[in-house]
Amino acid sequence: MRILTLLIGAAALFAVAAPAAAASRADWDACKGDDPDRSIAACTRIIQGCGETAKDSAIAHHERALSYKSKGDFDRAIADLSEAIRLDPKYAEAYYLRGVTYRNKGDLDRAIADYSEAIRLDPKLAAAYNNRGNAYKDKGDFDHAIADFSEAIRLAPELEAAHPETIIRRLAHYNRGGAYANKGDLDRAIADLSEVIRLAPEVAAARQDRAQFYQMQGNYERAIADLNEAIRLDPKSAVAYNNRGSAYAFQGDIDRAIADFSASIRLEPKVAAVHYNRGKLYQLQGKNDRAIADLSEAIRLDPKFAAADDADAKKKKSQVCEASFYSGELALRLNAKDEAVRLFRLAASDCAKDVNEWFAANAELKALGETP
Repeated sequence: MRILTLLIGAAALFAVAAPAAAASRADWDACKGDDPDRSIAACTRIIQGCGETAKDSAIAHHERALSYKSKGDFDRAIADLSEAIRLDPKYAEAYYLRGVTYRNKGDLDRAIADYSEAIRLDPKLAAAYNNRGNAYKDKGDFDHAIADFSEAIRLAPELEAAHPETIIRRLAHYNRGGAYANKGDLDRAIADLSEVIRLAPEVAAARQDRAQFYQMQGNYERAIADLNEAIRLDPKSAVAYNNRGSAYAFQGDIDRAIADFSASIRLEPKVAAVHYNRGKLYQLQGKNDRAIADLSEAIRLDPKFAAADDADAKKKKSQVCEASFYSGELALRLNAKDEAVRLFRLAASDCAKDVNEWFAANAELKALGETP
């Protein structure tokens, strides 16, 4: 009887020490699935089950963080990613995703720190370079941004169109083009957007952005050609119609400009700037009733169009800058050179030196033989 008692005790001891069962395949599939709520529930079961290795538990935290992030719950996503990193300190993708989430929250310094750690752990992680470049660009550090985008492009060789690395390459060219434009290097900006278009000719937004850079150079024919293609690719793009209307206006083709502004308004009737643009052209044509109707609607939609004066000095300066530059472009297209020079000089004086209008105003002055 004594021996039997000891055997029962040993069996009981063995039962207590046995490891918990690993999570089911179904839970892992749901945890890594596309439905955020199902994913969170399944990942939570895996995490709470305590039957996984530290590395697998870190993966479950990472997957749950992805779902929290998709729902806009950035704090919970960051908490999960921090736990994933604690469980697996060499988890480069967890650092990368936490960097993405910090940038979503506007915490650029922490985002850059996490991207940098992800790169240290995985120097070939092209996406981390691309996203760190975006964070630097957000901070106005365009040189560091361009360096990171260039490295992302180097690491993401051109592969078949469906390969995810090709998407990173395209994004890096797109982002680097924007950074070059911010530095006023429009030729390089256009070259990068041209590469995006070569890699993905179906992306209408790349045509729209390249058109903007052409327009800033005064190359309205190429801008219009790009916008024609953008509208063909996306006939419901109110932005493309508005921008083509601006290009036509700068060429002095007021009727086509008004037609495009009208198309933009039909697609997106609540954009004040487009009503303002059309109203100013009606005013030039002497169609005062239509001009008043459009300008009144612009003011109703956005009171900043009521006057150039504003209590906010920074906002007022921005409004005066834009008004001077775009009025100068219109004067130039209507062969009023002296008025155009006067307005471009105002823009060069009033605009902040990191906005497109400042670069473009100085370029126009130089093209007119004036000292910028």
